[in-house]
Amino acid sequence: METTYEHDARGRVVRAEVAGATVRKIAYNVSGDVIRREDGGVVTTLDHDDRGFVRRGTRGATEVLLERDAAGRIVSEEQRVGGWRYRVDRAFNEKGWATAKRYSTGWQVQMGRGPSSAIESITLESAAGVERILREVDARGQETARVREGGYAIRTERDSMGRPIVMSLEDAEGKPVRARRYAWSQLGPLEQIIDSAAGGRTYELDVFGRPLAVRGLGAQEQLRYDPSGTPVRSGDDRVGPGGRVLRTAAAAYTWDAQGRLASREPERGSPGWTYEYDGLDALVRATRSDGLVVQYHVDAFNRRLGEVRSDGASTWFGWDDQTQIEEVSSTGASVRRVFADDELTPLLEGSAAGAWRSVVTDATATPWLMVDPTGAATGQDLGALGAVTRREGPFTALRFAGQRHDELTGLTYHRARYYAPDLGTFTTPDPLWIDASMFELAFVPNVTLWVDPLGLAVLLMSDDPTCVNGANARSRATGQRIVHYSELGNPRALAGESDLYVYGHGSPGTLHYADPGGRFTGATMSGQQLASSIRGAGFTGGNIHMTVCDGGTDPPGQPGGSIAQSVANATGATTIACVGDKMYDHPTIPGVTIAGPAGSMQPFTRRP
Repeated sequence: METTYEHDARGRVVRAEVAGATVRKIAYNVSGDVIRREDGGVVTTLDHDDRGFVRRGTRGATEVLLERDAAGRIVSEEQRVGGWRYRVDRAFNEKGWATAKRYSTGWQVQMGRGPSSAIESITLESAAGVERILREVDARGQETARVREGGYAIRTERDSMGRPIVMSLEDAEGKPVRARRYAWSQLGPLEQIIDSAAGGRTYELDVFGRPLAVRGLGAQEQLRYDPSGTPVRSGDDRVGPGGRVLRTAAAAYTWDAQGRLASREPERGSPGWTYEYDGLDALVRATRSDGLVVQYHVDAFNRRLGEVRSDGASTWFGWDDQTQIEEVSSTGASVRRVFADDELTPLLEGSAAGAWRSVVTDATATPWLMVDPTGAATGQDLGALGAVTRREGPFTALRFAGQRHDELTGLTYHRARYYAPDLGTFTTPDPLWIDASMFELAFVPNVTLWVDPLGLAVLLMSDDPTCVNGANARSRATGQRIVHYSELGNPRALAGESDLYVYGHGSPGTLHYADPGGRFTGATMSGQQLASSIRGAGFTGGNIHMTVCDGGTDPPGQPGGSIAQSVANATGATTIACVGDKMYDHPTIPGVTIAGPAGSMQPFTRRP
């Protein structure tokens, strides 16, 4: 698939033509911020305030309004489409962590935080009453216990690497009700699960840690992989260019010129589907072979706000930043959720009329148990690619981390695009403007260890083996594209990215370069210089994660002079960095880095 570009006098992309079909145009303000995009007929506008922050975004029929405090944090957000209005109001503590959230549908959440800023209590208030959940966390901030006040307890034992080895449910008297044990392979992913109520499961892995066989908890799966990383389940499966599945034992598939799933035609008489996309590759219409049409509304930040069906039914979605927090159906049914700070791990799920249930997840935020206020539990297990293999009782529509399954279409919504459990791949290429990699549709290698990062890039700022190996490990694990520092002169090197991981060496206030032999050459870069390079490479995203020693530590006598604070000030992106110590590769999880024992990861936002 070929893309051609036109640039303005400052080297910025102003026009692109994708596959000879979709034409994209971009307009900028005097500060270099994107203010308007036209993508194959879809118009997106972004209005910025005097500080450079986005305060209003529109796309199609959708509108989003943002209000910020003096530190640049979003304290109020309202999402609009048609007659749907959804508002979130947030309060923050002095460290920048959210402590309270109020939703326009009539409920609110208060988060009590401990010395490490981890959530230690959750208080929910709604028309149904007040409920309180207590949490205990370890030194890493990972949950070790969740207790419903006066009721059940969910306890987690972890190994020295922070991975769960036993998760147990206890009744109000502390008596064990159910337990699930995990055994981890030397490669990193799971090799065995033993559930006291549902039985067991074993995983056979290849040398890359990918599952070759999954047996138990309802699964009997055999897998192999084509060169693009696409999982193949039987000899009948046929995979085409770019890892696109053309046929399985159950269905035939077609793909359009932009590499997007165009149709699914089952072999055994169940309805087929065709799919239509806008100029930004967002699914906007799905049509079933019997004529039922589902239309989708997507906002300026690529979030799905609503689906409207031709039979009159509709569902509207409310968002809290990057998390789909609420669903309201035209039938009157509703679903409400509370997530951990990572915005991926669900903690609680309820409705406007009913009580809250605790959601118990595995190491990678996939729900497997739900517990109601009485301590009664329901369960569900997924296969290696996301199909439900076992279910006991009513369960959440959430699947792998960041996913919400659409029962009607069979697709799973995954923030920026959709995932197809029957294929084991995404349905559209990675939503970037640059040449896609050969793994543009591939999901994570093993869902028991990795989560999909929702479309991130890795910026490599040093050439020594430590940084290179770390960046490569993350890229292999998640499919993230690596951008070398030498590419920062390219004005589109980071264009279209929403999130950025920075790998490099640091000391308080300064980045340091090391050569391929691991020797520090004396070349340095300040946070302001890094931010200028990032912006010059086209980055307009909202999140930056720094794998840099002391990336958030202020130099002596220079409050606010850390690399992360400088980057946040110049880019407006929320920047996560380590304060007070060095950073290290996780000893068993490839591509994951952690703060040293004296440090902590903290968020930085733009300061006036």
